[in-house]
Formats: sequence, structure tokens, C-alpha cells
Amino acid sequence: MAEYKFQHYVPRTYLEAWENNRQRVHVFMKDTGRDFHKLTSEVLGQNNFYTLKSEDMLILTDEDRVEIFGELLKYQISLDEDNLDDLLDLSKNYYRFDEWTIESKDGSTVDREYLKSEIEKKRILDIEKGWHEIEGEWNYLRDEITKTMDNKSHNLKLEDGQKIIRYITSQKSRNVSKKEEYREMIDSILSFTKENMTEDEYKQIIDEFTDAYFLKSVRKYQQEDEDSLILKEQNLMMNLHMVFYRTTGGKKFLTSDNPVFTIIDKKFYKGRFDGLYFPLTPDLLVALHRGETYMYTRADMPINKIRRVNRYIKENTERFYVKYDI
Repeated sequence: MAEYKFQHYVPRTYLEAWENNRQRVHVFMKDTGRDFHKLTSEVLGQNNFYTLKSEDMLILTDEDRVEIFGELLKYQISLDEDNLDDLLDLSKNYYRFDEWTIESKDGSTVDREYLKSEIEKKRILDIEKGWHEIEGEWNYLRDEITKTMDNKSHNLKLEDGQKIIRYITSQKSRNVSKKEEYREMIDSILSFTKENMTEDEYKQIIDEFTDAYFLKSVRKYQQEDEDSLILKEQNLMMNLHMVFYRTTGGKKFLTSDNPVFTIIDKKFYKGRFDGLYFPLTPDLLVALHRGETYMYTRADMPINKIRRVNRYIKENTERFYVKYDI
């Protein structure tokens, strides 16, 4: 089995709080209401969701091209009577591999199929591994929040509060919903080109640009690139006031494939609860509001508000939401 093939866009360590005693989560489909129980390791992810491969020409860096195509520099390769003698040319023209003339520089026989299969096995996994680094402290952070809610004398450290903001930011930026948001943006920019191509050709272009923009965005964020829009959003979120809510009356919070959501509703307590929300466990949720910075508040959430929040969670779902059961 390929390393890191199934990649969670909602972390497994996060979803474990909604597991039953058989390590399964109760998943509902937003559109149909159909439900099923599934191992936490097998939900809210896709094969190679963050993996870079040979076909990802729009995002590959020089280092990526060395990793994927470096082996080809051992050969004399030409296409349409032009030599392909650098990695950029090789990656740009890889889709025409079957048309290449490939000769070994030492005169030995070239096994084209083996060479192609070796290239297509290459997988760049730094984005997936980068998420693992951010996820690594989640159990600790969740425990610290629980202790803070259970014991008024236990205070959350400032640096832990900042790590929670980082975790929320990462979850807001890494999932299918964010990718679809980018798709809509790119579609609106390129829609004028539709009339010059078939529907399949247009879809392929939109898919390629969306994948590239999405992966470049999360990569820049993980690398803490000062031009990262996600990082700038995170820095703004650091200035919001955190409120940790606990459920009451036996009600539980849902979560979903898009668990970070916004409430802006002047009809809902006259807008007093407008902000950014993220369910932490079936019993705990954090909200970010305008207010005193570098501070947090503990609060119990009444049943009627829990129902409203769960309704927002369902509405914000891309495809799947998760309900806690025993």
C-alpha cells in the first residue's frame, strides 16, 4: 500500500471524539439524509488529496521536478527534433512521453515502460506531512481545553490559545469546501474561454487550475510564506476573543467535512453571536468573536442555541456531517 495514500481533509485525531465504542463514526449525507457507520480511518478523506505527482505541472517547484524527473537526465531525450535537456522542458512535455525519442547516453537499452512506471510512482508528500505536524498536538490541546472547562483554576496558556487558532485556520483552509470555493473563483475568471472549447476540455482546465491554486495556497501557508493569504487570515484571527462553550441538557454538537463555519445573523439574538465557530468535541465548541484579545471566556450553551448551531453545521456541510452516538 502506498505511503499516505488515503489523506484526511478532516483529521482522524479530531474525528475520534465522535467515535462510538467500535471506532466508528455515524455519518450522514447532506443531500439525501442517508446514514452509515464507518471506521474513522476511512471517512472524510480522499486518495492523494494533497499529493503532487508528475502531471501537476502548474505547481511543481524546481525541487519537485528533481525528485520526479531527475532520473531522466541520464538519457538523451528529444521531441519533434528538439532536445529536452532540462527538467522544466521534461515536465512540461511529459504528457507526450509516448512520442519521446529516448536514448541511453552509454548505449544501453532503454526500457521505456519501466522508466515511465518509475516516474509515475513518484509522490511528493510534504503537504500531507505538514498537516500531520499541525495535527500532532491536537490531543494535547483538546485535553487542555477540557481541563480549562472542568476546573476554573486551570488556565489555558497564551501559546496554546495561539495553537488552537492555528488549528482552526488549517482546518478552514484544507478541505473540499475550500477547494470548491477556489473552483468557483477560477471558473468566474476563465468563463469567457468556454466558447472556444468543448465542455470536457473546459472542465479539465478548471480542474487543473483549481488543484494547483489549492495546493499552492496550503503549501505557502505551511511554509509560513509572508505572502500567504491563509497566514494573513490566521494573524487576523489571533486578534479575536475566544469563547469556549459546553453543551447542556444532554445535547451534542455535530461536526462535518467543513467544520469551521461563520454565523452572521441579526435575527439570532440580534447578532450577539456573530462570529467564527468550530466544534471541538460532541460536548465542546469554540467561537471567535470581536472582543478582548488574547483572552477567553467559558460559557454553557443553552439547548435552543445548540439546536441552532447544529443547524448551521448542517447547512455549512459540503457532503457529510457526523453525529455522535454510543
